Amino acid sequence: MNRTRTFFLMVALTILFVVIGGAMGGSEGAVMAFVLAAAMNFISYWFSDKIILKRYAAAEVGPEDQSRLYRIVAELAQKAGLPMPRVFVIPEKSPNAFATGRNPEHAAVAATEGILKILNDDELSESWPMSWLT
Repeated sequence: MNRTRTFFLMVALTILFVVIGGAMGGSEGAVMAFVLAAAMNFISYWFSDKIILKRYAAAEVGPEDQSRLYRIVAELAQKAGLPMPRVFVIPEKSPNAFATGRNPEHAAVAATEGILKILNDDELSESWPMSWLT
């Protein structure tokens, strides 16, 4: 369902770009807008997770780090029957958490240090629905 919505959103934005490009620059503007939209869609689909994690200076954690976030995510992924995503901690005080990636096989889960201090393990587990990786 999410993939279908994402696909249609990307198509709609591409069409909008082409229409605006055509209005501003005729057929050459429409072609340039299409090329720009195609490049943006490619980068967004393949690299958006890496871009956002780098922007927040997220540090990957693994089982060797004894991270409670890693343990919680591993339990949730196992219960949901999903592959284990990469897990990141963001060095920020404001509480936030999100999942990103183009599919479950290329997923990443990130949480700020702030939310890890505020919520206990049960609250963290319950706050993320099982669909966070799909």
